[in-house]
Amino acid sequence: MAQRQKKTSHSIDTREGFHGTYFGLSGEVDPYLLRHYLYDDADEFTFLRLIYRQLHNDLHDPTAPPSPQRRPLGKHQGQREPVQFYLMSSELADEHKQAGPKQNPRCEGSTAGELDALVDHDQALRLLQLFITYVFPAMPVISRSQLLSSMASCNGATTITPSRTMPIHLLAAIYASALPFWSYDDVLCVSSVYKKPSSETLWQIAYDGFQAEILTPHLATVATGLLYLNKARQGVQHVSADITLTWTLLSSIVGIATSLALHIDCSHWAIPGWEKRLRRRLWWMTFSEEEWRSLLLGRPSIINEDQWDVEELSVEDFALDSEGVDAVTATATGNLADARFCLTADSEAPHCILSQMAKLACIAGNIHRSLYTIRATRRVAHDIEASMATVRPLRAELVCWYSQLPSQLRLQSRSCGDGDRSTPASPNSAACFRFAYLTLEVLLYRALLRPLGSLDLEHDGDEDMNDVDTSSGLQDDHVGVMPLPQMSRSKVALEAAEAIISAAEKCAGLVIDFAAMLMSWDFAGFSYSWLRIGWATSSSFFALLLVQSPSLSHAQTCKGMMDRWRQVLRHQSKSFEDMRLGILRLDAMYWSDMRKIFRVNRHAARVLGGTDSVQRGSGSHRTLP
Repeated sequence: MAQRQKKTSHSIDTREGFHGTYFGLSGEVDPYLLRHYLYDDADEFTFLRLIYRQLHNDLHDPTAPPSPQRRPLGKHQGQREPVQFYLMSSELADEHKQAGPKQNPRCEGSTAGELDALVDHDQALRLLQLFITYVFPAMPVISRSQLLSSMASCNGATTITPSRTMPIHLLAAIYASALPFWSYDDVLCVSSVYKKPSSETLWQIAYDGFQAEILTPHLATVATGLLYLNKARQGVQHVSADITLTWTLLSSIVGIATSLALHIDCSHWAIPGWEKRLRRRLWWMTFSEEEWRSLLLGRPSIINEDQWDVEELSVEDFALDSEGVDAVTATATGNLADARFCLTADSEAPHCILSQMAKLACIAGNIHRSLYTIRATRRVAHDIEASMATVRPLRAELVCWYSQLPSQLRLQSRSCGDGDRSTPASPNSAACFRFAYLTLEVLLYRALLRPLGSLDLEHDGDEDMNDVDTSSGLQDDHVGVMPLPQMSRSKVALEAAEAIISAAEKCAGLVIDFAAMLMSWDFAGFSYSWLRIGWATSSSFFALLLVQSPSLSHAQTCKGMMDRWRQVLRHQSKSFEDMRLGILRLDAMYWSDMRKIFRVNRHAARVLGGTDSVQRGSGSHRTLP
């Protein structure tokens, strides 16, 4: 559909007081939702200190006179994908700069002294134990075997502290990563009332050390960068999309990792066993970070799938060298014995979390390449049949992965009430792991909704539509996985579209149920920082379902689900601040009146205008008590 002519062309790059960032095709703000915005004559939509700028819209204007020739549903070959930028004011960017990091050159000796002044030797060992217990299962960035051996070599010292055994910048990142779990230590939980290390200072030491080592990187440089990427956010950072620094830092980490040949399998190299294991773990953590962030931010993937050959992780990749343990055991006294205990204690099967997350990251990468790259979007985004054919093997891969999960990592059943869930002995990362899986489900359905942007079931139903192959091969009866529709080959495209939308609504209901069932301890464990984008991604998904509702009944259902999703996030974000970006996206839509934000169809307009009541308690989706 030809775009209307504009009087002027405005630069994105040279706009005074603003800088522009591209909205990726799979970013947390859906470009296929943004195309429904009511842009002005300059193709801009202003919202407080942000401006949404549209450069291309593939959707026809429903307010324009009807065309005498309407193309068959999902057959719009040759069109390009929608393109939008958001222009952020310099004032808002300055707030991010104030949050850090700052470029401060540091001397290694003075940095070590600064770190020792921040964290005394008793706190150091306790923070190290907290790191091993709560962070290491998801981010095993250090070699416990190497650390034990290094401590054993220092047995003549009167006081053994980790600062004698690893780079200062990595140690600062470890301490800072462990600080959120300070209250789980019987001593630190009391002493924190009077004295607690500054997380900002610790992270600044880590960042400065990372930058200083870029020219001469080691494995610890990669480890520090990975921990920094996943540091807890503060203040305005909770309600802001990832800034360019995050992607730049990730690119640096990938560059360093490949410079260190972490992308090459080292199983047969003549290097110590601990180094082989650490190299393999660091690669899979780097790979997972890159795959998830490129998908959720809508950025081009940095890692070429043909350019690495590291085998899947196994239990052996998390083993301890007996030599290191024996060496410390033979000389362990005082706090060295305490160090041995914390490093050799069970760390909640780290191979389980990281190994499964690495496999899920591979699926995330396949989804990105098959559905959300520029070329993939041009190929399938306007074709229902092509979209379904692409999604089928991806869902089959996701179902196969889910079927092999340990029971403790699977989704909780809807029938499992709060009384059936016992309080765990310690927090873990299982909840963030489950939500990562649900985010991929959402992105699969989001891709299936793209060809349906102008669908009206109550108008198009009488038209002569082309048949499509809707035999799915997509449906499964696997517990906890939402099946895609299985339909007869004789059904027409409209029936396939109806089935897709209904299945997408069921997927949305599953996300609501998952979030509503989360308990306080589910938020207490370590969570990957990129996962916060998933909550905003889900909010965009709910809005897209409503804006594109093809009938009044679907509009009522979707508005009810969107209201419930907002209610759930409002409650749960009190315990888990990473949800705040998701609730902010919703609150902004409600606050502004969605009819003034989106170009909605007649069904959504009736529901949003209040002319039809929304049955909030209907269907299989439960409201909060």
